[in-house]
Amino acid sequence: MGEEELYPDIREFLINQKNCFPEYCNFELYLSELSRRIDVFGISKENGGEKVIYLSEGKKELLKNKNFAWVIGEVLPLQRYGDYVYVFGAGGDFEDEDKAYVEECKRLGVGILVFDETGKIDELLEPVRNDIESSVKQKMLLKIFLRDTSTPIADLIFQGVYEYGKLKSDTALPCAKFIDVYNCLFKNEACKEAVRSITGYHTLKDIDVRRAFQREYRGTPYVKIERMGSRLDDFICITEEGMKIVREPILLD
Repeated sequence: MGEEELYPDIREFLINQKNCFPEYCNFELYLSELSRRIDVFGISKENGGEKVIYLSEGKKELLKNKNFAWVIGEVLPLQRYGDYVYVFGAGGDFEDEDKAYVEECKRLGVGILVFDETGKIDELLEPVRNDIESSVKQKMLLKIFLRDTSTPIADLIFQGVYEYGKLKSDTALPCAKFIDVYNCLFKNEACKEAVRSITGYHTLKDIDVRRAFQREYRGTPYVKIERMGSRLDDFICITEEGMKIVREPILLD
């Protein structure tokens, strides 16, 4: 069994055992800062809604891996970007045969997921939670959210309307003024640079973002737009159809 064939089972483990949201749990997230891909990743919430990021690095075999020190060397940089970090692979009697490696992972706070001969996953070692800088974490959340979208700026506003509306009111169909959502998503230059680093260059000026949203969502069944004196003050409401495609809140809550 190749390493990539293990990915779906790790994803299911993160969803079922760590309560990661299916829409934010997937394979191969490119991390430009390290010039590499993260094998399996996910987002969950704990402690009353706090967002946590899981990152997992896989190897075909863990048992008797002569390059395990190199494996750990690959995993450790991920601790700057994920709350919890795992190494995973086929292991069999890994705990008994490679106790020194298990102890090293324990010392470093790295979790271990091992596939036994039947394909069952054993959480041999739980990871220790890492202390991530808030700006780094926000960028990771953005990166994961934007991974599968071809219209990132418009989709940020769409999701932002949903999240902002839910934060401010308990109405079934959230509404929000465009400029309020914009100011929350792009509250400073650091936030804008984080988005640009993922999407590529965009002015991210309020009127240009408004145009990008209008271009993609005007005439769709997902939103209703109430025009005001200025486009920036327009109210955007999520429709019943729109509620079917919104995602779990991770941007503003």
